[in-house]
Amino acid sequence: MRKFLFLLAIMMPVFVFAQVPRMVEIRGVHDGDSYLIKLDTAKNDTLLYIRVRLLGCDAPEVWSPYSVEEPLGRAIGDTMRMLFRGQKALLIEYGIDKYGRTLGKLYVGDIDLSHLILRSGWGTYLSPKQLPLSERRRYQTARDYAKRKAIGIWALPKTDRKNK
Repeated sequence: MRKFLFLLAIMMPVFVFAQVPRMVEIRGVHDGDSYLIKLDTAKNDTLLYIRVRLLGCDAPEVWSPYSVEEPLGRAIGDTMRMLFRGQKALLIEYGIDKYGRTLGKLYVGDIDLSHLILRSGWGTYLSPKQLPLSERRRYQTARDYAKRKAIGIWALPKTDRKNK
């Protein structure tokens, strides 16, 4: 019984926050981990746009009134924009962050965008408690690969990286 309760406690965030996946369109990319998403609602053919913050990764910032541009921030955002703007994606939502953005995972085909960012060295790993341990380990492994190969942000001097 203890084992069952332990497993239930570990998995509870997934059951509580994860919603039914839905198809969306990527309309914009702010930086590598923040996206403008178009939702097509069935009611009155209304279009709705939301901002999505990817779970599990933190890409370098681009300039905004709230942040200073970090090395590679613009290049990573431009690359993700070139690859994925206008693409249909699968969105799995896990809640709302303190800035009002939807926390979620985006898949374009079978590509998990958070995993792509980490494996390409385009961001640091954040441990999302909403995801199961196996998914968090997969993200850590992707980040470790980029660090080992010294690609993306991991090719920069430590002083230029936000997660040293």
